[in-house]
Amino acid sequence: MANVDMADLTRVIRDEMDKQNSNFHKLAIATGLTYSTVVDALKEGRVPKLDTVQILLRALGYELSEILDPGVNTLHLSETEDSQFRKYRKLKPEYQQIVWKIIDSLLALQEGEDLERYKAVTEAKKKTRRSSKENSKK
Repeated sequence: MANVDMADLTRVIRDEMDKQNSNFHKLAIATGLTYSTVVDALKEGRVPKLDTVQILLRALGYELSEILDPGVNTLHLSETEDSQFRKYRKLKPEYQQIVWKIIDSLLALQEGEDLERYKAVTEAKKKTRRSSKENSKK
């Protein structure tokens, strides 16, 4: 495997976040990682774990292989994905636009669901910490 410059990878992630109008908080929600994990992973001069980088890239719609070899515009699709993509290509342009609007709507819905799940997990962690503190005082 070629040498991977993690600083370059994190720079690509931050650039893509800017393009997608995302931020650390949105990325934490989308990935299920903690906010501090996302911030720490993307700080200048930090070397995040490779699996963390992969999780962050996937949340932005990329695979690591696409970033490592940007000169090759190749997506590795499963048979099902390939079949769906070919069907999409058969659509008239106006129907393709509808597909993109549906995808954008579903992504917004998913983002809302992710936010609710993130809030629930965060609240549960707070309750557990409060309970632990109360029990230790007794």
